[in-house]
Amino acid sequence: MRVYLHGMPLPRPLPDDLTSDEGFSVSAAMALNVPRKRLEASDLVATHHGIRVSARSVAPRDLDLSLVRARLGPGQVLAEASGARCWGLPLPWKLEVEMITHVAVEQPAHPPTGKLIRGYRLDSKRFVLAGLLGIPTLAPATLLAQLAARLTLTQAVVFADALRTSFEHYPGRSQLVPMHTLEELTMTARQWKGRPGATTLRSALELSRSGSESPKETQLRLLIIGAGFSEPVMQHSLSVPGHGKARIDLAYVREKIAIEFEGEGHFKGAASARRDLARTEALQRAGGRNAGQ
Repeated sequence: MRVYLHGMPLPRPLPDDLTSDEGFSVSAAMALNVPRKRLEASDLVATHHGIRVSARSVAPRDLDLSLVRARLGPGQVLAEASGARCWGLPLPWKLEVEMITHVAVEQPAHPPTGKLIRGYRLDSKRFVLAGLLGIPTLAPATLLAQLAARLTLTQAVVFADALRTSFEHYPGRSQLVPMHTLEELTMTARQWKGRPGATTLRSALELSRSGSESPKETQLRLLIIGAGFSEPVMQHSLSVPGHGKARIDLAYVREKIAIEFEGEGHFKGAASARRDLARTEALQRAGGRNAGQ
């Protein structure tokens, strides 16, 4: 019996072995006797050549994961911007929305090819792996080294700070502990000496700090330093009368100056906004000067 919706027949259900949300290969479908005409139905869209996912507006991460689930072979891992997207690491907008899947292999192997695939062959000392929920990627430090050639210095510092932070609410990041120490990042930078982006990477590590809570906080710190001011103390703790312990994003302790970046989360509700305002007023009464952003 055919099922109809608005006078149009619905496509026949796919076999249970094919997961269209994550993606499946055309060859796997045909091995299960799914007709090619069914693979061209309106409820499916192609991501990479020979891969189908459920019909939707396909985002770069969908593109990456469909290749992982349906076609990524042994020894092939997500690299560069694709790896960073899977880890939830901060990328500039143009790389966040780039419809390219980046794949790396260890020499002498060859990466997969395709219109929307960019491949990399790395030697053994640079082919350092990690894994996230079954998704094979290069280690985050290696992702930074790869990306450095396409990042500005500020963007590279933001990425490095995200790798080193221990704050659980760092926006978007998948892992809730520091991914790398400064020593590990420095070792990676040495291994990438002479490669594109190596100078940006080394300079970024000199400016990187381990206490950032967000990309915007890193950008604010760099803006202050770039304007010629001395470097502020990050995450300075102090007691605020009536409010207990407080932590200031950036501070000039001796001058009693507090600098804070107030993200949109601070303004999502009237109660949250009132708490922040009361805390700021209490800090000012205690002799501090607040410079909110």
